[in-house]
Amino acid sequence: MNKQYTVKYQYFRGNGQAYYSLYKGNTWFGYVNANATLQAITTNKTVKITKKNQTIWKNLSFTKKLGSTNNYYGKTYTVKCYYNHPNGNVYYSLYSGNTWVGYINKNVVTSE
Repeated sequence: MNKQYTVKYQYFRGNGQAYYSLYKGNTWFGYVNANATLQAITTNKTVKITKKNQTIWKNLSFTKKLGSTNNYYGKTYTVKCYYNHPNGNVYYSLYSGNTWVGYINKNVVTSE
C-alpha cells in the first residue's frame, strides 16, 4: 500500500474487472484490481500556493501529514504528476527543484 509500481500489462476478466500486472524495473510483483489503484498522470506545470492552513500530505491515504501550507504560502512549485482521487478531488505532487514537497489538493494552488 502507498507504493509506486509500473503497470506493464492490463488484463480483463470475464466479469469486466480490470487487473494490472505490477513491476519495479524488471521484477514482477503481482496483480492488483485496477479499482484499488491511483494512476499518476504526468504533467509539468508551475503553481503557486494561495491558501493557508491547508494540509500537505505524505500519502494519499491521508494518514501522514508533512505539514501545512503556511510555510509555503505565496511560493511557486512544480507539479510533476497528479492523481484523480476516488474522493472526487485532484491531488498534485509538488516539487521544489528535485525535492519532493508532498501531496496537496489542487484547490489550494493557482497555475502560474
